[in-house]
Amino acid sequence: MKNNTHKILPYIFLFFSISLRAQDPLIQNITLSKESGVEENNQNNPCISVEQYKLIEHRSNENAQKLGLEITSERKALTTSLNWPLKSKDGLSDCSYYGISAYVDQNPAAGVFTDYNCGTNTYDAHRGTDIAIYPYPFFKLDHDEVEVISAAAGTIIDKVDGNFDKNCGANNLQANYLVIQHADGSRVLYFHMKKNSLTSKSIGQTVIQGEFLGVVGSSGNSSGPHLHFEVWAGSTVSTLVDPYEGSCNMLNTQTWWAVQKPYTEPAIIKVSVNTTDAVFPACPTTETPNEARCFNIPFKGSGLPDDYAKFYIFMRNETQGKTAEMKILNPDGTVFNNWTYTSSTSYKFSARNFSKKLPSVHGTYKFIATYNGTSCEQTFEVVKAEITANGPLKFCEGTNRVLTASPAKKYAWNNSISIGDTTQSITVYKSGTYYVTITSFEGCVDISPPITVEVVPNPIAVITPDGPINFCEGFMVTLASNNAAGYSWSNGANTKNIIVTQSGNYVLTVTDQNGCSDTSAIKISVFTPQNGVPISVIGDSLFSPYYMPVYWYLNNNPIPVDTGINIKCKDSGLYYSAGYDSNGCFSISDTITLKCKTTASTSEVDKVKFMVWPNPTNENPKLVVNGIKPGIYSLEIFDMYGRILLHEVLSAGENQIEKEIPVSSFPSGLYLLTLQSNTNLFLTKFIKN
Repeated sequence: MKNNTHKILPYIFLFFSISLRAQDPLIQNITLSKESGVEENNQNNPCISVEQYKLIEHRSNENAQKLGLEITSERKALTTSLNWPLKSKDGLSDCSYYGISAYVDQNPAAGVFTDYNCGTNTYDAHRGTDIAIYPYPFFKLDHDEVEVISAAAGTIIDKVDGNFDKNCGANNLQANYLVIQHADGSRVLYFHMKKNSLTSKSIGQTVIQGEFLGVVGSSGNSSGPHLHFEVWAGSTVSTLVDPYEGSCNMLNTQTWWAVQKPYTEPAIIKVSVNTTDAVFPACPTTETPNEARCFNIPFKGSGLPDDYAKFYIFMRNETQGKTAEMKILNPDGTVFNNWTYTSSTSYKFSARNFSKKLPSVHGTYKFIATYNGTSCEQTFEVVKAEITANGPLKFCEGTNRVLTASPAKKYAWNNSISIGDTTQSITVYKSGTYYVTITSFEGCVDISPPITVEVVPNPIAVITPDGPINFCEGFMVTLASNNAAGYSWSNGANTKNIIVTQSGNYVLTVTDQNGCSDTSAIKISVFTPQNGVPISVIGDSLFSPYYMPVYWYLNNNPIPVDTGINIKCKDSGLYYSAGYDSNGCFSISDTITLKCKTTASTSEVDKVKFMVWPNPTNENPKLVVNGIKPGIYSLEIFDMYGRILLHEVLSAGENQIEKEIPVSSFPSGLYLLTLQSNTNLFLTKFIKN
């Protein structure tokens, strides 16, 4: 793959230089180019020796004859269009994977060489197109990352497999290869493939365009992993064609490619973020990329300052004067860091690395490099397990805190209360120490620093009145709180004690030094005196609506002797009473003008036995009347407010009345029962328990 008489660009390069940037205090290391020491193929040690060509011709022609695939005029009339013979393995994230290390030599003269584009990317007497895989060619070989596929449909007419596939220079070993003949009789040789990677199809079977043939290797006379792709128009090497169209192509005038690629393809074909320098050992030792998709912060890479990483770009056809633009994007798309590199020399393959500080905030970032108008990018994660809370970690009983972990793929919470929560957020109600283990989308694991949650007991609000909480207008009560750091009453006061003179529900909220609170409520009833309630008059008796002691007035003058709830009408005039209403408030009744009348005579009252039995009673007592004159009587029962609760008409026969009185539904209290005819009035009191 190289002529020793002409200095060409090597296969893999490593350079070292330094430069400083004002915005980045760290020296950035740029890995450039250095001879790798790989022995490459040349005129004396070609990819395919003269003896091997003879053997390939013989085997292929013999098989073609047996298969009936001899080249005829009808076959020659057909044309074959070639597609690219390599593809990356599914899942390979590199932006590209190949570069041309040598084209077909168009110059038949010995000691000089020219490619189809009149350049020198070939070596003397080279008959194929060498497509090298890059970067990390042996790593790619080991992991089957670049596959050889059929450039056109055809029939397998020769196949060799099982040979050693990690050669590094000149040798006489056999390669692993396939020869496929197309419908027009043309043939393609696929050389240097990986041992035991070739298609399971055998000689004589057909393949379609794009079908898997094998894996790129370094078998046979090979200086490193590459595909030697050689095209014959006929059945011998003398019918060699160059699939590329160009001004210096002396073998054929038209391209054989369905879509011909440019002569050079300057591009960044891979970017990576590395924990330290990649290792490029001597052939055939597999390279160690030292790449990473995630970084735990804090991070310490070998030979790097704290929280720094190596940012690599791998270039194909690096071109003098062109500039690569690099940038690291934050998760939101803004620029975290950016820098440039301008090529000072042209190379087929080159690698550059830059020491840059990693972001410190958890998230998914992008490293993007742009060169010659195309970009290559790689995402990486900064993994920093952290817990955030939606409030202070010291909080009050009865409330909670939501603890949220850094975004990730998986979560495992551990705490002193429970184990096993697997959500990004958990709600905690109890004191304890909490931490979370997160697994990122790239599989990195990090454990958060622990946080301690303290749940503080709430205070107890207590309201203490200094007197009755039910009282009459004109009085008041003081409501006192227990000791606290802060007080808030529903009436707007923020003092420890308040004075209440109005009815209402009074709510107290106390707050302690931790900001925790509790509430308590008390109902205060302030009664308005029941003034103006009418006096009840039954016969010649006046009944006050109030409770004793009752004060009676006649013509605005007190009646000093009578203080009961009822008095006899002795003198006609204006009566009213004063006493305590049902709420205990001192009240004055309405006035009434009364003309006294006579009740039953004393002699008649004495003759009548009139009683309620039993008295007091819990149920329905009996009214028993003996010695009463026969006739029709009106029975009425009054409460102490003079309200009629029962009215019935009774008939007295044989001088007596005996009747059950339905009062079991009455509330407890003192009641007045009257029995009245046209001429007489009898009354008595009874108590309902």
